[in-house]
Amino acid sequence: MPNGDPHWLERGLPEMERYFSKMAPVLEDFAQAHNLLLDKYYHHGADWTFRFRHPKGGSADILVIRNDQNNVYVAGAWQVSDYDTCTMYSKVAEPKVISQNAPTLRTYLHKTLTLILSWAKTDLTVCNADYSEWKTTWTKQEFESFTEKYPFPKP
Repeated sequence: MPNGDPHWLERGLPEMERYFSKMAPVLEDFAQAHNLLLDKYYHHGADWTFRFRHPKGGSADILVIRNDQNNVYVAGAWQVSDYDTCTMYSKVAEPKVISQNAPTLRTYLHKTLTLILSWAKTDLTVCNADYSEWKTTWTKQEFESFTEKYPFPKP
């Protein structure tokens, strides 16, 4: 989805492609090895995001976000949404600056995936926001289909 910058495809995308090109093999291999959906530049963002269904419910993601020429931020989160009560629960892994060095990045991505998969539902906290628009926007079946499109990960 666009972020409103009409020149992003001409200017932003080539810049992001150059930045992520040296990490692309590691990121693509990680996605394939762990059965994760790889979402590049969501809303024209400076990130590649691994998305997946959490085996304990809901969806989760690991973000690799542009930082500087040698490092990226890596963060992760797990979200469970309850349509009936219009409540979202989540847990976030503390973002960390990681070297773009292939072994370091690969190791930390695996560590983050393992961490997210180790969390229990009791680790989730309530997000303090009004999600009542869910019921005026989607049916329960439509809403639940958003999570169902993500693959289950291979640890």
